[in-house]
Amino acid sequence: MGTFEFTSVFARELRLFLAFKESMGCNGASRIHYLRSFDAYCTEHHVRSFDQQAIESWVRFKKASQPGSSPS
Repeated sequence: MGTFEFTSVFARELRLFLAFKESMGCNGASRIHYLRSFDAYCTEHHVRSFDQQAIESWVRFKKASQPGSSPS
């Protein structure tokens, strides 16, 4: 799973998800990239609930931080 550590309140669940996927032979680097990004967002923004609002807020944050994006 690499040498990084998840830091959000979802760290345990994220590690378990990656271990599950690896046990099935799935080792996608893009999956890890997105999970690390979501984890960092949750830590920085004190997200405590894994719900639709948390996911949509992260997606808006990611879109707004892309070069050339306009505020929504």
